[in-house]
Order: sequence, then C-alpha cells, then structure tokens
Amino acid sequence: MEVQGDIYHSSYSHDDGYDRCGWADFFLYGRHQCMTFENTVVGGGAYVSLPIGSEDIGYSYFNYGAYGAARHKLSEKVTLAANAGVKRYQTTVWEMKMKGDQLYEWEKKKLYETAFHVGGGTIVSVRDKLTALAEILAYFHEKKIIGAALGGDYGISSKVHLRGSAGVLHNYSESHAALWTNVGLFQFGVRVTF
Repeated sequence: MEVQGDIYHSSYSHDDGYDRCGWADFFLYGRHQCMTFENTVVGGGAYVSLPIGSEDIGYSYFNYGAYGAARHKLSEKVTLAANAGVKRYQTTVWEMKMKGDQLYEWEKKKLYETAFHVGGGTIVSVRDKLTALAEILAYFHEKKIIGAALGGDYGISSKVHLRGSAGVLHNYSESHAALWTNVGLFQFGVRVTF
C-alpha cells in the first residue's frame, strides 16, 4: 500500500483572455499494487481532495474518487501507463430565489456531480532521479473534456518528488481550448509505503 499527498500551484490561460492562477486543493491518494505479470503491473486506488485551494481556479471543494491503473515496462527506460476511474466532485451553482413579492436574491449552492475519466501515457527515465511524462486524458460528464500534457518528475529523495507539467485541454461542450500549466516548484508528492 502506498499513500501520497500532492499540492501544487496552477495557472490557466484561456483563449477568451481569461487568465487565473492559485493553489489547488491538497490531494491525498491511497493505492495498492494488485497483480504483476512479467513486465506489467496492475493496481487501483482512491483519493480525496481537501478543500484548501483557491476558488479562483475552481478549487476549494471536497472531492473523492477511485481508479484502476496498469503499467507495462517496454524497456529499461520506457514504461506505458493507462488508467480509468470515477470521480464525485462538488460544483457551485447560483439560483435566483424570490424574497417577498418582487425582491430576488441569489443563493449559492454546492452540488455533487459524477465524472468518468480515462487516460494513457508514457513514462521515460531520463536520468537517475529525473523522469519525463507524456499523457492523454479524457473526462466524461455534462462536459466532455480531452487533453494532453507533458511534464517531468524529479526525485529529491525516495519519498519527496517535485513535478511540473504543461498541457492543453479542450472542452467539447463549449468548443474552446484552455492552456494550463502546473508549476513544478510548487507541486510535491510524499510517498509512504506500508
């Protein structure tokens, strides 16, 4: 069993000129390696997000989910990865309510929705502690989002890693692309093996 915590800083630049940045929520993951077949490892896990992030970038919500994942080692330096899962996430909606005869007021509500996701990618060992990552992912809920990302992972120690990535997301329901980046200096993972 492995437990990992992630926190990172994100900046988003949308094609409509709307730019925003801030801290994401703290994600706590638990995963378990279930089976190993020669060069292939299959596992699964679950996660929760603790709502400490910035609402400006769509965080500050309690979310949770579960996933299955597989990795296949092609060579000493190249590994293929795939994952699929389900996520329950909070979203904010504003509803107008009548107050009295003619007065209206806005009421903020947090609701839960469900999304399914699939992803696949490649992990390339560049040096002893440095790994390059490439991933394609898709989310399916009321909006269909597909994206691609490139990034890197640097192991400071066996339990602390710095990560950074940049990618493009495309929202099919609104037909616009959003450029997003995760600044690796502010993202770290702590892995504890039990």
